Amino acid sequence: NKDQPGVFTNALLQNYYDQLTATVRQSLTAALKAGAKREELDISDLEERIKQTQRPDIIATYNYLKMASENHLRAFVRRLKMQGVNYEPVIMNKTAFDKIIANNNNGNGRRWN
Repeated sequence: NKDQPGVFTNALLQNYYDQLTATVRQSLTAALKAGAKREELDISDLEERIKQTQRPDIIATYNYLKMASENHLRAFVRRLKMQGVNYEPVIMNKTAFDKIIANNNNGNGRRWN
Protein backbone atom coordinates (compact mmCIF):
# COMPACT_ATOMS: atom_id res chain seq x y z
CA ASN A 1 0.00 0.00 0.00
CA LYS A 2 3.10 2.26 -0.11
CA ASP A 3 2.33 3.45 3.44
CA GLN A 4 -0.92 5.10 2.40
CA PRO A 5 -3.05 5.74 5.49
CA GLY A 6 -6.27 3.74 5.50
CA VAL A 7 -5.18 1.41 2.69
CA PHE A 8 -4.76 -2.27 3.56
CA THR A 9 -3.79 -5.25 1.43
CA ASN A 10 -5.88 -7.52 3.68
CA ALA A 11 -9.49 -7.29 2.47
CA LEU A 12 -10.93 -8.04 5.92
CA LEU A 13 -8.93 -5.22 7.52
CA GLN A 14 -9.83 -2.87 4.68
CA ASN A 15 -13.54 -3.61 5.11
CA TYR A 16 -13.34 -3.16 8.88
CA TYR A 17 -11.45 0.14 8.49
CA ASP A 18 -13.94 1.41 5.91
CA GLN A 19 -16.90 0.53 8.16
CA LEU A 20 -15.36 2.21 11.20
CA THR A 21 -14.41 5.40 9.39
CA ALA A 22 -17.89 5.67 7.88
CA THR A 23 -19.40 5.19 11.34
CA VAL A 24 -17.25 7.79 13.10
CA ARG A 25 -18.19 10.42 10.54
CA GLN A 26 -21.86 10.14 11.53
CA SER A 27 -21.72 11.69 15.00
CA LEU A 28 -19.81 11.84 18.27
CA THR A 29 -22.07 9.14 19.69
CA ALA A 30 -21.43 6.88 16.70
CA ALA A 31 -17.68 7.47 17.04
CA LEU A 32 -17.75 6.61 20.75
CA LYS A 33 -19.71 3.42 20.04
CA ALA A 34 -17.19 2.48 17.34
CA GLY A 35 -14.36 3.05 19.81
CA ALA A 36 -16.04 0.89 22.44
CA LYS A 37 -16.66 -1.86 19.89
CA ARG A 38 -13.01 -1.70 18.83
CA GLU A 39 -11.89 -2.12 22.45
CA GLU A 40 -14.25 -5.08 22.86
CA LEU A 41 -12.61 -6.67 19.83
CA ASP A 42 -9.11 -5.99 21.20
CA ILE A 43 -10.01 -7.57 24.55
CA SER A 44 -11.51 -10.63 22.86
CA ASP A 45 -8.49 -11.01 20.57
CA LEU A 46 -6.05 -10.68 23.48
CA GLU A 47 -7.95 -13.24 25.55
CA GLU A 48 -7.73 -15.67 22.63
CA ARG A 49 -3.99 -15.05 22.21
CA ILE A 50 -3.39 -15.58 25.93
CA LYS A 51 -4.90 -19.05 25.59
CA GLN A 52 -2.51 -19.83 22.71
CA THR A 53 0.77 -19.39 24.58
CA GLN A 54 2.52 -20.64 27.68
CA ARG A 55 5.27 -18.02 27.65
CA PRO A 56 5.02 -15.86 30.79
CA ASP A 57 6.60 -12.81 29.13
CA ILE A 58 4.09 -12.88 26.28
CA ILE A 59 1.18 -13.51 28.64
CA ALA A 60 2.28 -10.55 30.79
CA THR A 61 2.48 -8.31 27.72
CA TYR A 62 -0.94 -9.41 26.51
CA ASN A 63 -2.37 -8.81 29.99
CA TYR A 64 -0.99 -5.24 30.05
CA LEU A 65 -2.48 -4.58 26.62
CA LYS A 66 -5.78 -6.08 27.76
CA MET A 67 -5.76 -3.91 30.88
CA ALA A 68 -5.25 -0.83 28.69
CA SER A 69 -8.14 -1.85 26.42
CA GLU A 70 -10.36 -2.39 29.45
CA ASN A 71 -9.49 1.13 30.65
CA HIS A 72 -10.29 2.52 27.21
CA LEU A 73 -13.57 0.60 27.07
CA ARG A 74 -14.60 2.04 30.43
CA ALA A 75 -13.72 5.54 29.19
CA PHE A 76 -15.83 5.14 26.05
CA VAL A 77 -18.76 3.77 28.05
CA ARG A 78 -18.51 6.64 30.58
CA ARG A 79 -18.46 9.21 27.80
CA LEU A 80 -21.46 7.58 26.12
CA LYS A 81 -23.29 7.66 29.45
CA MET A 82 -22.55 11.41 29.58
CA GLN A 83 -24.25 11.61 26.17
CA GLY A 84 -27.29 9.82 27.61
CA VAL A 85 -26.48 6.55 25.84
CA ASN A 86 -26.40 3.18 27.58
CA TYR A 87 -23.81 1.14 25.64
CA GLU A 88 -24.50 -2.57 25.27
CA PRO A 89 -21.69 -4.94 24.28
CA VAL A 90 -21.53 -5.97 20.65
CA ILE A 91 -18.71 -8.53 20.71
CA MET A 92 -18.28 -9.56 24.34
CA ASN A 93 -20.84 -11.40 26.41
CA LYS A 94 -22.78 -9.20 28.82
CA THR A 95 -21.37 -10.82 31.97
CA ALA A 96 -17.73 -10.27 30.98
CA PHE A 97 -18.52 -6.74 29.80
CA ASP A 98 -20.32 -5.82 33.03
CA LYS A 99 -17.40 -7.14 35.08
CA ILE A 100 -14.96 -4.90 33.20
CA ILE A 101 -17.19 -1.84 33.47
CA ALA A 102 -17.71 -2.37 37.20
CA ASN A 103 -13.96 -2.65 37.86
CA ASN A 104 -12.35 0.81 37.93
CA ASN A 105 -9.03 -0.50 39.20
CA ASN A 106 -6.48 -1.39 36.54
CA GLY A 107 -4.83 -4.03 38.70
CA ASN A 108 -1.81 -2.16 39.96
CA GLY A 109 -3.39 -0.19 42.77
CA ARG A 110 -4.13 2.97 40.80
CA ARG A 111 -7.62 4.11 39.96
CA TRP A 112 -8.37 5.15 36.36
CA ASN A 113 -11.48 7.28 36.37
